Amino acid sequence: MNVIGEIKIMNIPVIIIFILSISFVFSSATAQKDFFVGGVFFNPNGLEIKGDKYVLWPSSTGTIWGAGGLSGGINVKRNISRDTYMSLELRYIQKGSIYEYVNSNFMLASEVLRLNYMEIPLQAGISTKAGKTKFYLETGPGIGKMFSSDLKINQMSNLSTHPDISRFKSMDISWIGSLKFHLNPRRSDNLLLGVRYSFSIFSIHKSYKLYNNVYGIQLEYLFKQVF
Repeated sequence: MNVIGEIKIMNIPVIIIFILSISFVFSSATAQKDFFVGGVFFNPNGLEIKGDKYVLWPSSTGTIWGAGGLSGGINVKRNISRDTYMSLELRYIQKGSIYEYVNSNFMLASEVLRLNYMEIPLQAGISTKAGKTKFYLETGPGIGKMFSSDLKINQMSNLSTHPDISRFKSMDISWIGSLKFHLNPRRSDNLLLGVRYSFSIFSIHKSYKLYNNVYGIQLEYLFKQVF
């Protein structure tokens, strides 16, 4: 397996957003506890590119479907009222897809496309109770900057074409939704478990209509529970 990499440098606007987000997170540490809470999170995800995805492998006799990926980062939340809040994240997230096919030796082979982003989601949240369980529902947009793209290929398969990863856009604007609940509220209010889903609003490719589709489980630890 060889890796073809394309490194993209962050532009000035994204760097500014990055710095402002870091400042927002750390400034919350000195804010009143009734307003802010910080946390860290980790996600194992399923990834799949939707849309005109078969243009990436035009001679395909295989299947393009979801791959596995990871995501993680930090967040800060500010209460608006007793049951509503705003959430700002700084997130590393993998996106992409996998192509599986039968090679010339009649063995199953694959090509894995990885798009790596730094993403800043800004979401509105609401908390509610169902019985004794408290749930948190969040939704909003996220702006992602791709800093690298990798295509892992099998050179021995002798495929005539491979995806051209140079035509992917550096920015990905997604819409995000998540649902979380306390994992063990009897012992701690700090640990949350939930599901998260995001989908690109605009095409991520310069020539074709392609969209990132990411879904997974999120494990989140709050430094202080103040909702």
